[in-house]
Amino acid sequence: MSIPCLATDFTWSKWDRTDKVLFTTFTLANVVDMIQTNEIYDNPRFREANPLLSRNTYIPILLVVNIAAIPVLNSFTPKVRRGMLWWMNVVKIGVVGHNYSIGVRMGF
Repeated sequence: MSIPCLATDFTWSKWDRTDKVLFTTFTLANVVDMIQTNEIYDNPRFREANPLLSRNTYIPILLVVNIAAIPVLNSFTPKVRRGMLWWMNVVKIGVVGHNYSIGVRMGF
């Protein structure tokens, strides 16, 4: 994750505590989503609904989303960044929650 940070004028210290917590929460939810996606591909009861994610591409795609978010979020004003972080969390936690509600657990 350091390459996108070095390639931009990213300064984590300029982010306030709330933004850091929101980004960390998004990152953790993304990890849970990756683990759940693995379970979806290993369990014939489930089917991945996202057409961009295949068995071979889901980990790189989800990693790129998280890494690319750093310079993109850093380029916005603090107010816009905060709003984007909230929406990113709402969507990602919604996906993880939906997966859990249909029986997808954290499988390796």
